[in-house]
Amino acid sequence: MHYDVIIIGGGTSGCAAAYMCAKQGLKTLLLERGIHLGGTITSGLVVPVMMSGKHQINTEFYSTLISELKKVGAQVTYNGNPGWFNPEITK
Repeated sequence: MHYDVIIIGGGTSGCAAAYMCAKQGLKTLLLERGIHLGGTITSGLVVPVMMSGKHQINTEFYSTLISELKKVGAQVTYNGNPGWFNPEITK
């Protein structure tokens, strides 16, 4: 198979990179050695996800992540930060 992009590591940054590459129409392969994606967000239990500024590179990924987590009941807003979530559901 031929891929435009191969990302090794499905942690937070790897997931964000794969999401953005695929969204741009690149044939993307994301490889993760563990049993689930998310890295520090899921396995490391790093809660909350820090808010992104309006002009940071990961703003779209962060917004989409929060939106999808909200749909499955895994997101909570606390002290104005919507980045609180349930790591088990996020997996």
